[in-house]
Amino acid sequence: MARSGITYIDVSKAAQSIKLHGQNPTVDRVLACLGTGSKSTIAPLLKQWKDSHIKEPITSGLPDELLNAVKSLYEQINCQADEKIEHFQVQSQQDIAQLQQQLTTANEALSSLASTRDELESQLKAKIQEKETLAGQLNALVTKLRQNEATLNGTHQQLVDYKETIKNQRAEVSRVRDHLEHYQTVIAEERQRERHQYQSQINHLEASYSQAVQANEQIQGDVTLLQAALQQTQEKYQQQETCNHNITLELKIQEQNNQHLTSKLSEASKKIALLDQQLLAANNQLKNTGKQLVIVQAERDNLKINCEKLENKMDGLSDQHHILSQEKALLQGQFKQLQNTIECK
Repeated sequence: MARSGITYIDVSKAAQSIKLHGQNPTVDRVLACLGTGSKSTIAPLLKQWKDSHIKEPITSGLPDELLNAVKSLYEQINCQADEKIEHFQVQSQQDIAQLQQQLTTANEALSSLASTRDELESQLKAKIQEKETLAGQLNALVTKLRQNEATLNGTHQQLVDYKETIKNQRAEVSRVRDHLEHYQTVIAEERQRERHQYQSQINHLEASYSQAVQANEQIQGDVTLLQAALQQTQEKYQQQETCNHNITLELKIQEQNNQHLTSKLSEASKKIALLDQQLLAANNQLKNTGKQLVIVQAERDNLKINCEKLENKMDGLSDQHHILSQEKALLQGQFKQLQNTIECK
């Protein structure tokens, strides 16, 4: 195909002009007449022009004006045909370019759709993996919830055992308190009786009586200390009761939290982060409850030790009372001997 710069019409006009000057149209003459183009481009167009022009017939006997008019009309028809052909070629090239542009656009759209399809497939795979991950997390949460329920049941059993231990300690404290009150009553009665007896004794027994009074005051001080220790024990017992009550409340709250977690298990796929936080809080509360139980057990051991100390003190006081009773009997014997001596005189 000839280049778009040189057309068949240009070559045809140049050839007609050369022929009108009485010369034979050649490639070099057409090239010189046009002033542009190349021999390889002009040669086929010039050959096409020569083939389209038939040889002139014998014109002898015809007027020159008629021959010129026929030639002019023939050339005009050829020019119009050439222009139509050129216009058709330009239009065809434009249509081809437009079709190529549409094809390029379609290819780009197809490429974009392929990229979108790949991206959607990647997102679908990611969603499937995310679903599998969430399913695994949900199973882990169910397992952790079951473990928490088992731990809670164990904590309930420990609380029942601890309540039973507290009940036994309360009975023991009540028994110690009754025994102490009885001991205080006996001591008070004996002290009152001894006070009346010592008042009737003679002056030389006042020193022994004074020592007995001091011993009684010491016993009273010991009894006061025992009462203070008992009061502290009762206060610790009340604190222990309060602590137990708080633990019970925390266990109830924990049960409510577990029930809430059970009721919300169907929505775990949407609220996994919230469940993690609640489970973490529940674990912390269980740890704190375990720590408080350890503290309560330590305080219980301390109470037991204090009770043993109180029993030891009570044993010591019993021994002192026995010694005072012996001293009292000795003083009574001396008093009788003194009375007998006075009666003999």
